[in-house]
Amino acid sequence: MNGARQNGRMRNVSCALLLAATLLAGCGKKNAAVLPDTWEVSLARAGEAWIAKDMPRTWSLCENAFAIASKAKSLAPSLTALDCLGEVAVKQGDARKALPFYGKFLADHGKALETHTARFRVRNNHAVLLFESGKTDEAVAQLRETVADAESGTINYPVFLTLVRNLALAWYGAASSAEAKAWVNETGAWLEEKLAPDPALRIAAHRGSTKALEALIAIGERQAHEATPRWRQIVEVTRGKEEDLEKHDPTWRRLCETTKLGEIGFVACIRELSS
Repeated sequence: MNGARQNGRMRNVSCALLLAATLLAGCGKKNAAVLPDTWEVSLARAGEAWIAKDMPRTWSLCENAFAIASKAKSLAPSLTALDCLGEVAVKQGDARKALPFYGKFLADHGKALETHTARFRVRNNHAVLLFESGKTDEAVAQLRETVADAESGTINYPVFLTLVRNLALAWYGAASSAEAKAWVNETGAWLEEKLAPDPALRIAAHRGSTKALEALIAIGERQAHEATPRWRQIVEVTRGKEEDLEKHDPTWRRLCETTKLGEIGFVACIRELSS
């Protein structure tokens, strides 16, 4: 009987120890999964994680901030969180994971974005992520719409010409389509006219022309476009001039805006497709 009691006590102790271990393990998991309940704190901690180069943690915090800000229909923090998610997705080599957030943001804030300074960046970056995710047709459609919007009213040439370059590169795979041919012809002729009669002098007012023309030349040569030799002559004149301009102002080409990610300045740029 004493042996039975001893065995019973041992089983009780074992169960108690197992329960304690389970509770401790559960508490640890719960604490690790807890995220801030405000977008302000989430973005602040995301900034800390970004500085520490902890991309998984940065992603979780920016995703959390985006969810909270989206629920509140608050544009500014949603945009900051979106820029963060886009950057982290690219750094992690998985552009596709950011696409649902761009879709959600554009659905929630598309109207307000029409007059926002970030409208071209957001729509361009969405298109670049679509292209890098293998969704070429969607990327081309998005870029065509954004280019058309950017050329209406007063044109910001560095922004517009970056969009032109991206569209030319994205459309390269369907260069033989009638729409692509018409666009290349029209856009190349327009840019040629803007830089006439002295491209070396005019390039300062039309920065970004060289890379845009290079992309138009690439797709134009695939189309056997007769104007590409003239465009190549222009590029030979403007390339060195633009390189000199960039040495004195190295940040212009990235077309960036600095936002606050907690206490740090987070730089969000218009993304460019690789040629």
